[in-house]
Formats: sequence, structure tokens, C-alpha cells
Amino acid sequence: MEKIPFLFIFLVVFSVSLHAEPRLAAREGVTCNLCHINPTGAGQRNLFGVSYAENQLPYWKDFPDVSSLDSQLNPNISIGSDLKFRWTHSESGDATFTDYQGDLYLTVDLARHLAFHLENDFFSGTQEIFGLISDLPLGFYAKFGRFTLPYGLRIPDDSSFVRGSLGFAFSLPDDGVEVGLNQGPWFWNASLTNGTFAGNDQNDAKAFTVKGGFVKRRLWIGGSFFRNPTPTVTSTRYGLFGALSYWDGTLLWEIDRGEDEEEGSIAQIDASLVELHWLLRQGINLKVKYDFLDPDRDIADDDLRRYSAGFEFFPVRFSRFELKYRWNEESPNQDNNELFSELHLFF
Repeated sequence: MEKIPFLFIFLVVFSVSLHAEPRLAAREGVTCNLCHINPTGAGQRNLFGVSYAENQLPYWKDFPDVSSLDSQLNPNISIGSDLKFRWTHSESGDATFTDYQGDLYLTVDLARHLAFHLENDFFSGTQEIFGLISDLPLGFYAKFGRFTLPYGLRIPDDSSFVRGSLGFAFSLPDDGVEVGLNQGPWFWNASLTNGTFAGNDQNDAKAFTVKGGFVKRRLWIGGSFFRNPTPTVTSTRYGLFGALSYWDGTLLWEIDRGEDEEEGSIAQIDASLVELHWLLRQGINLKVKYDFLDPDRDIADDDLRRYSAGFEFFPVRFSRFELKYRWNEESPNQDNNELFSELHLFF
């Protein structure tokens, strides 16, 4: 069992001055729905999100000299896309190209406050498809269909332990309903889903997920809870997450704990993340990251740690290049450190 990472994150987060993707939302002091059609963030960008990506991210903002991109096919239909192509070279000598993400988005405004949304990843086959009722009184929204659960920071990296290892990868959407509120500095989201992650449900128990918090410029803090009772195992996850920004730096953090309870046994899991971004200048972002996973607190020496460092370069609008190196620390030690390069096109 490993307790140091949790204490480390707590001290880092609360010793920094409060005036110190989620990174962009945290820096601007807004929730993710300001730039995305999905109220919980990620996926298709709305008109403001497209404009922000076009004007606030690229190094060469005026190159190429072409007209602004219009993602609206007509007043009621909009599209978007994310393409991530990755090259990975491991310390063992293996190297591979990977089509990491190939999403195409479509949103149709059916009526005032009512929209249909489709997201399809052509590489993995993952789909999100839901109806969205938005701009209800007091800022409430509701959605129904298939979607990714509203848990944690929702950083766009399923390899992070706080995403994939806890069962909240973007490749694992679930069927159900979600309601929420993004009003002023407060936000909360709650969902009731099958708990089978897009599979058929064979029982009347449902998975419950809730997330809430507070956001203002340079400070973002919240918590999440998930419980999924099934006939064979009951899974519970809970944690805290947040962000602090100061000058050109942004610190993201998340701490999670969970239990998988079966008859006569309980497996306990810990996962955490610290990610620091530094905007060197418009279009160039430096980043370092620490991931921690203890897959079973009752088993000694099974902890996994990852340290990574690299940079992101946004050369022209709607494009990003990332280069990073990741050190993997585990027992027994393996020669599996990795070098990543990634090209990301989006709109």
C-alpha cells in the first residue's frame, strides 16, 4: 500500500497560492461546456470553442491566409472532428504507429432547447449518441442515450490511471440519463445508467454517478462519486479533483479511491494524477505529469508510477503536435520507458 502520493498531492495543491481540454477551462475560470456542446465537456466544440481554437491557440494565428472555418453546415446542423495519430517507441526497441482517435461529430438542433448529438470514433468503434435538452430554467440540462460518465477531471488521455484503470475511459460509454447544472461558479452533474458500459443490462440495479464543484478564475475544485451494484460485484469510486492557475502555469490534480466488493472479498484501489502546464508563449505549452496506481492496497509492491515530460506545439489553427517521454516505475522493473509523438487535427 502506498500513501505518499496522496499526501504529496495534498501538500502541493494547498501550499500553492490560490491565485496560482480541463487545462484551458481552469486557466480561464470556466466550465468545459463554454467551448463544448456536451455539458460535461470533451467532444464537439461549439461556435465559441471553434473560435477559441482558431484565435487563441495557434503560434501562427494568421497562417494560412484563408477565411475562418464555419462548422455550421446550416443554422441547425453542425459538425466537428478529432484525429490523433501517434508514434510510440519503447525502451525495449519496439516502435509502432497508432490511430489513437478518429472522431466525427454531428449535432442537429431539432427545436429550441432540443438537440440530437452523434459522436463516432472510426478507429475504436466507440459511439456516443444522445438527445440533449438544454437551457432549462436556472441553467439545468438533461441528456439521454449513450455517453461517457461524468466523473473526475475527464482529461483527454485514457492511459492515465485515473481514467482507464478506474473504468472511466472515453472508450467506455454507458446507456442512461444525465441531468446537471452549470450556473455561476457552481456546477454539478448526475447520471443513472445501466452500469454495463454499452452492454445489455440483466438486472434492475443501476449505476449512479455524481460530480460537483466550484470554479472561478484560477481556481477549480470538485468531487466525484460512483457506485455500480451488479449481481457479482459492487464497484465504488470516489475522489477529489481540481486546478490552480498562476501567471502562465496551470496545475491539475485528481485523487481517487475505490472498492470492488465480491462475496467474501474486497479489492481496494488508489489512483492519482498531478499534471503541470506552463504556457511558454501562445502556441507552445510545456507539461510534466505524474500518474500513480495501487491496484490492490492489500498487496505489497504492486504500485505503478509514471513520470512524463514534454511539450505541445500548436503551429497553425486546428493543429497540435506533442512530443513527450514517459518513465515507467514498477516492481519488478521493466525496460518499458516510452517516447511518444502525436499529431492532432481538430475543429
